Amino acid sequence: MKKLLISAVLSTTFFIAFTQECTTQWPYLFSDFSQGTVYFKSGKTDSKFLNIYVLGSNLHFIEGENIVELKSISNIAKVELFKETFLPFEGKFYQILDEDRGGYLALLTTGDLRALQENAGAYGTSSNTSSTKNLSSIELDIGRSILTGNTSHIDLRNNRDMGKKIPLLKKYFFITGGSVIPAKAKEVENILPDAAKQRAFKTFVKANKINWNKPEDLVKVLALF
Repeated sequence: MKKLLISAVLSTTFFIAFTQECTTQWPYLFSDFSQGTVYFKSGKTDSKFLNIYVLGSNLHFIEGENIVELKSISNIAKVELFKETFLPFEGKFYQILDEDRGGYLALLTTGDLRALQENAGAYGTSSNTSSTKNLSSIELDIGRSILTGNTSHIDLRNNRDMGKKIPLLKKYFFITGGSVIPAKAKEVENILPDAAKQRAFKTFVKANKINWNKPEDLVKVLALF
């Protein structure tokens, strides 16, 4: 069983690397691309300069001077980047916070486009018009060019402060038995096989005063899987 000191991880390693400049011109989890390792199910590895694209939780890498999306992930076992481990599930990359008997506590960080849209009209402009412009900047100008491999890493990085800040949305999940389960009381309760186990689970949650927004509490729930 591998137990991480989650409070230490979140306050040091992850937040040192974590970008404070995630914008419509730099829609990435980390402040720059960094050398990471892709581990394949075959046992092979590949070293690339990587980053997580927050609008789709996809993995991007640098090829030559351009940014390219890693499209085929079915043969990937895991990715290590900034001393963090990311596992691919359902087309997205989840950051692993803790592991217990083959189950994982994971964090998914995505760009909150709804918040971006709601804030777009805050300065007297039409929210619909502004949000359309913002989304075009993200999804068209950058997104399409990345898919075609025509986005310069250096140009994008140099212009990142010119974009609007993208609010980030963090959600916790349990990954077990090949399934991804939202870290919410009702979601966990629903996967329990019978009423007796559900009652025991409710008693456990109440006795331990589980806060479903705190990783240190979610580790206690992970131990139940």
